[in-house]
Amino acid sequence: MRRLLHAQATPGVLRWLTAGVFGFWCVRAASWSVQPLTVLPESLYEPVGFLSILPDLAISVMLTRPFLLTVQWLTVVTACLAALSRGGATCALLACAGATLLEGIVRGFGGHISHHDLVLLYAAYGLALFRVADRFVPSGAQPDATRSGIPVVATIALLCVTYSFTGMFRLLRGGMELFTSGSLTFWALRNSHQYIDPTWGLGRFLPELPLVNAFLTLGYPIVTLFEVLAPVCLWSRRFRYVFLAVMVPFHLLSWMFLEIFFWESLLLYVLFLDLPRWRRVAAPAGPRTVGA
Repeated sequence: MRRLLHAQATPGVLRWLTAGVFGFWCVRAASWSVQPLTVLPESLYEPVGFLSILPDLAISVMLTRPFLLTVQWLTVVTACLAALSRGGATCALLACAGATLLEGIVRGFGGHISHHDLVLLYAAYGLALFRVADRFVPSGAQPDATRSGIPVVATIALLCVTYSFTGMFRLLRGGMELFTSGSLTFWALRNSHQYIDPTWGLGRFLPELPLVNAFLTLGYPIVTLFEVLAPVCLWSRRFRYVFLAVMVPFHLLSWMFLEIFFWESLLLYVLFLDLPRWRRVAAPAGPRTVGA
């Protein structure tokens, strides 16, 4: 356990991680617009996830303006308190529940679950549940990792496993044909044309840029391999830096040519840098005593 990245993390590292994750959900909930959802016909709503088991009456109540505003600002307040490490486990769990409900309501009108936010939502649940677990840890317990390091490692592991499952699903579902059939070019063209106002619109020019197209096509299986092997980042510093060198450009190129940008996941990339170790290495040595 001690060899894992951030296994010996300090309480300060955990506070920064908590502030980042719950701060994101505070801003996300505060920027959420209720008005468009209240004017859409209820017949357009298709419940997703656990919301699909609720009765029609409950769904009707959920889509009213008073209910949506209550959930929105309850999420804002509890997420803000959790980001400031206030309110304990109860406040953090309420923020997670509110974020889940908001995402479910929005995606019920959008027809799909947003993959962009899932890692940060899972991370929020993990941090909240570790607060609950802290109540049951004996005061004299001596784990291999610090009590702050365990939730930090769990958050990094969650990010890595998400990448690994994505890569394995791609291989199992698409096989090698996925990399030899020009699928990446197809999705770039599709995404660049389906948006009314795409961010970049560069995907439509890929057929006219053979070198760029070839670079993306050849890099696709390499990126998939690194996704599958992402958990190795937990204990190998060298692999971790190579992973960053591959995945950061991949996300930026996906943004430019595929109109897909997982900036929420990139927020957690700072954990791969192991900044506390860099500070220890860069710290000047203390003065030597005479005769030492």
